[in-house]
Amino acid sequence: MLNIHILFIILLFIVNSTLHAETLDRQVISAAGGNIKIGSNTLRYTIGQAFVSTKSAPQVIIGFWNQAKKISPPKTPKPKKSQAIYESKTLSLENILVPFINEFSGKETGEKGIFTAKLEEKAKLVFELIPWSLNFIGKFSGEDTSAYISYNYKTREVNIPCLLTSTKATIGDVATEGKPKYYKDVIMKQRHPNYPIFHIDEMIEVDSCI
Repeated sequence: MLNIHILFIILLFIVNSTLHAETLDRQVISAAGGNIKIGSNTLRYTIGQAFVSTKSAPQVIIGFWNQAKKISPPKTPKPKKSQAIYESKTLSLENILVPFINEFSGKETGEKGIFTAKLEEKAKLVFELIPWSLNFIGKFSGEDTSAYISYNYKTREVNIPCLLTSTKATIGDVATEGKPKYYKDVIMKQRHPNYPIFHIDEMIEVDSCI
């Protein structure tokens, strides 16, 4: 019993020279070891452990009995602010949220799919969807949809938070890139349900979308 008391006192004196458990690899033989209990104090150990202490609580702990770090479930990444890019008469859209519809009731199910698509310019501010460019990325899981492009199936409107357009100075076959232009709150509407042609009805020119 005396040897146990001496061991416990020695351990208490090495606190200042301990390492932080968060920085060490957890390599131990967990099948061996035991407990040392003196009064209300308990010392737990396994073979191969180092003397460590936690950053949050400066107390001596043998090995990795300290609090484990919590692993959060993966979240749906927020898309970049510029998900719509117009270049060379093509409008590329990324991260479009489209609601799933119950075909029997005609109502939204509450789930949304994430799509990408490209549209070809037919006239000034008029674009036609390229059917084979429409791709399903996955289902949306989250609450904040402010940075996403959204499609309203009732009004057949596409709401684009930010549109990036390129500018060029062209002489013959030589073109020089200029400063890009940004537009926010761009609204494109499909005026006829049977034709995937969208007209830009609203947009606000801004210096940036940040």
